[in-house]
Amino acid sequence: MRRASLVGTLVTVLVLLGAPAASAHSYFVQSDPADGSILETAPQKVVLVFSSAVASNFTSVVLTEAGGTRYSPDSIAAYPGRPNIVVINLPPIAKGSYRLSFTTRDAVDLHVTSGTIVFGVGVAPPASESVPAPAPAQPVEVAMRWLALAGLAALLGSVALALLVVGRVPAPDAVRAAVQRGLFSLAIGGCALVIVGETGLLALQASALGDLAPSIGRLLSGSEFGTRWIITVLLVAAIALLVLGLLRSARRKAVPSLMSEVRRLRGWSLLLTQTRVFLLCIGLTAAIAFSGHVAGASGTSFGGIALLTLHVGAMGLWAGGVVALAASVLVLRRVTGALDGRLVMSLVVGFGPVAAISFATLAVTGLLLSGLQVASVTALLSTPYGTALILKVGLIGFVALLGLRHALWTWRGLARRGTQVFGPSRIPVTVALEAVGALAIIVLAAVLGASAPAQGPQFSPLPSEAQITQLTQKQDDLLVTVSVKPNQAGPNLVSVLVVNTRRPAPGPVDRVTVLVVRPNDPQGQLLPTTQTGSAFDAGSIKLDAGDLRFTVTVNRTGVGETVTTIPWQVAAVPIRRAPVVVSSQPIAPLVDLLAVVAAIAAAAVILAGVGRNRRAAAAFASETALERGRRRGRVNIGEPDRMT
Repeated sequence: MRRASLVGTLVTVLVLLGAPAASAHSYFVQSDPADGSILETAPQKVVLVFSSAVASNFTSVVLTEAGGTRYSPDSIAAYPGRPNIVVINLPPIAKGSYRLSFTTRDAVDLHVTSGTIVFGVGVAPPASESVPAPAPAQPVEVAMRWLALAGLAALLGSVALALLVVGRVPAPDAVRAAVQRGLFSLAIGGCALVIVGETGLLALQASALGDLAPSIGRLLSGSEFGTRWIITVLLVAAIALLVLGLLRSARRKAVPSLMSEVRRLRGWSLLLTQTRVFLLCIGLTAAIAFSGHVAGASGTSFGGIALLTLHVGAMGLWAGGVVALAASVLVLRRVTGALDGRLVMSLVVGFGPVAAISFATLAVTGLLLSGLQVASVTALLSTPYGTALILKVGLIGFVALLGLRHALWTWRGLARRGTQVFGPSRIPVTVALEAVGALAIIVLAAVLGASAPAQGPQFSPLPSEAQITQLTQKQDDLLVTVSVKPNQAGPNLVSVLVVNTRRPAPGPVDRVTVLVVRPNDPQGQLLPTTQTGSAFDAGSIKLDAGDLRFTVTVNRTGVGETVTTIPWQVAAVPIRRAPVVVSSQPIAPLVDLLAVVAAIAAAAVILAGVGRNRRAAAAFASETALERGRRRGRVNIGEPDRMT
């Protein structure tokens, strides 16, 4: 039953695991003036709204008139307090049709979002193009991200195994020191990979801005991306120096386990090199996680950074720990000349709790992040990001099945303190397969980090607020209400409601006409009406997005004409929604609930393992004391004079 419950829990966590590396891509949301609109007067500024914070200092805009005249904006700046809104101040422009082309970059990783909007001043603009979208993932960026994530995983996994597990392995000091030297060398290699990957990303973004050298200087001095690169390099350099010191110490003797040193030194353990390495590794994880943070309209949030740090750190400990475990097995074989099953199982059992906590954290944080990065099931099943995420979950399932065998032996080993536990002979092979799978999972994590998330206006629910479809204005003793439905570009139904405010009415309404005056048609289009009580139906008319005026003329017997002018603005055509696949409802509430369930299940398994380990330790201590008592008894019985 215990095995069955463990298997069930692990499979449940596996099924719930949606662990995307969140990415910072900005979607174009809307503009003012709206794309395709016709304006009566020339706008003084254009406002662009994006889904997340963008770098206004890396935003470029070109305004082109239909005849070919180009205008440069007077200024481009972020709206105060809203880094997802860019305000473009325009120079004076004449009547005509205009196309505004823009290119902007998200504030974190400088991913590109580019596109165009069109509008007319007094004339109809050309046909509108598709909604601007982020640029697709580049293979070079995926490769650089994989190097950085793989390096971080190698660093975290090897340091954790060397300082938390190897020090407690029941092996000669020379053997433990040899394994630690191999792990510290792997950690230094991981530092080198992080530097190569992050520097490659810096060069890639700089090359997209222009000449490499000036662009790198511009990034380092004026962007969050450049600041994060500097912090990352400094952290990696500090970690590498400390790990080199540990490697030197391991050449003389095995480095003590961090936990044993904490128990021995307590508060003074903060001064240890091992502790400083762990603290710097946490800082490095946060710096790398920052490159994929979930940036909202208000920019970076502490909660988002903390969540992503946990997620990236858990992935690094689990995936990197598996790779480090495979490397440790190779070192053991080289040092001892043959694989000692007892030592291999000691490593597996020692790494088991670290792997279990990391895997559980990876699952829970992955679910929470997927709720932020995947809009709906439709978005999951119809985007490249969703495809990569599904592949990643499937690969994690395969690797977790391999790790399940090790988990079961770990579960047994927790109850066998002091007993030599030998695992099956194929454990080195399954550890190697699990390590290869872990590296492949990091590849898919890099793909997700370089891809636009499964979000965007095409997946957003329809706006809940009602569209303004009528306006009322008082003229003389009349209330005139103009109704335009659905009040968006295309065919619309126009009607007028006329109400007398004087009692008795000075005269009955004989006739109502509606004149539609567009910016590109100053003569206007006259619409006759048919009367039904106080309502006058003007029929259907095709309207373009933008400004226009309704001039309503009311003729009354014995009174004459009453003319009312009502300014109007027609909304642009709503963004075309993606075809629904399974469901278009937001996925966040469901995955948040599943994250809570996964956290509870994982906590139950981990607490059960802690209890099992403590009971085994108490039983082992009791058996040891009893055995010592029996030995003393046998000695005393054999020497009666001493008993006396």
